[in-house]
Order: sequence, then C-alpha cells, then structure tokens
Amino acid sequence: MKRIIIYALLVMVFLTSCEDDPGFIYTDGVYTYRLGADGNSLVLDDISYFYYKTVETIVIPDHFWDLPVTAIGTDAFGSVNVETLYIPEHITYLEDSAFSGLFNAGKVIFDANIRKLSLDVFNDANIGTLEISSDTVEEIIESKTDYSGNVRKIDMSQSGIKAIGDNAFKNASELEEIILPEQLETIGDNAFSNTSINSLKLPGSLTSVGSKILGDPDRQITVYVPWKQNDPVPEGWNKEEWNGYMTSANSNISLVYLDEEAGI
Repeated sequence: MKRIIIYALLVMVFLTSCEDDPGFIYTDGVYTYRLGADGNSLVLDDISYFYYKTVETIVIPDHFWDLPVTAIGTDAFGSVNVETLYIPEHITYLEDSAFSGLFNAGKVIFDANIRKLSLDVFNDANIGTLEISSDTVEEIIESKTDYSGNVRKIDMSQSGIKAIGDNAFKNASELEEIILPEQLETIGDNAFSNTSINSLKLPGSLTSVGSKILGDPDRQITVYVPWKQNDPVPEGWNKEEWNGYMTSANSNISLVYLDEEAGI
C-alpha cells in the first residue's frame, strides 16, 4: 500500500512539473494526450491501442487526471475500426484532419461543442453514418482542401445547423443520403455537387438557396420542395434556375411538391 501511495504522489508531482510544457505527452495506456497550448487542457493525440482492432464503441474521456480533454489532434483516429464513435460536447476544438485515416466507423455521433464544421476533419475517413447531433454547430463550411473521405450518410436532423456554405459537401462522391435540419436557413452554391445522393428534401425554413446546389448531375435526382405545385418559387431562391427545373422535361432534377407529397 505504501508503495502505491508513493508511486501516485510521484506521478502527481511529475505531472505538475510538466503543466507549463505545452505539447508534453500523457498516456493512460489506451489514450495518448498532449498538453494544450493554454497549459490547462489536453489534446487527444493518439488512440493507437485500438489500431487494427474491431471495437464496439469508443467514447472520448472528459478528463485525464485533473485536466479536461477539450480537443482532438491531427490523425488521432487512424487505422481504427469501430462500430460507434462518440464525439462528446466537452470537445471544443478539432485540428485539421482530426479523423483522417479512420479505417472504418459504422456510425460517428458528433456532439462536439463547436460552431463551424468542415468535412476537412473527415478526410480519408470511411464512415457509414455521420450523425451531427450537436446543437452548437451552426454552419457547415467549405473544405479548405479537396475532400477525399467516404461518408455514405449524413444526418443533421437533430443539430442546430442553420447554414450550409458554398461547396460544403462538394466531391463527397460516396455520399448517398443526407437529412437536413428543419431550422436550416441557407444553402450555398454547389453545396451538394458531385455527390451520389438520389433524393433531397428541402425544409420550409430556407430563406436563401444558392446556385446549382446539386451541381450538374448525370443521373435523376428527386428534390422535395417546400411549396405547392402552383405556388411561385419562394423569395431568396434562384427563381430562374428553379423555374427551369419546374418546366424542363430534360432536367435530371425532378421536383416533388408539398401537395404531391401529401397525396392531395
């Protein structure tokens, strides 16, 4: 017992002596952290304990010793195969390509406490469903680099997202399904260009819709629009473009109106 107490005291003294050394590495044998730039928080830097293993669930710890875990470092999840990965609300910062190389994740539940999110952090990640449930995420912004990940479904229905920026999901070529939140207000130009989605339901909360949000698809895409068949295109939408979809028999974008959807 005395040896255990002495060992614990030595570890605490050792950690305390490193508190002013940003970048210092901590590990509990499973998760590896480094001291954040503020000297008062930790960055999850590596989970190599799980590399090349199949894991049912990974939940990021909120503390290590007395320091909060608030960020995820670059490539922290490389070579991990997990059924469910949960990103909790105590995460407030993501470094570039935080989930790059994620070998396979059946579902990623994203509940981090950040305001803007880019697909950049999921570059080279293989994800079945990305469920963005955070009510603090307000905007999906354009990727800084050409997106190269494989996310097949994105569900934003439980999020607080109000804006999807220009090119936000552009070139997410494996993306087959996307569920938008009911409070969404803005969709930018080419937001869903070069994806594999076959249908899209647009909420009635939209006040601004950019140009060619689906790009120039080479296949038929069904779009559920929030107005009735004989109603005019709402203000804030590109009226010429959407009127073209309504009247052109040759368009690869076909519209389903509210009254048709309800079977009226």
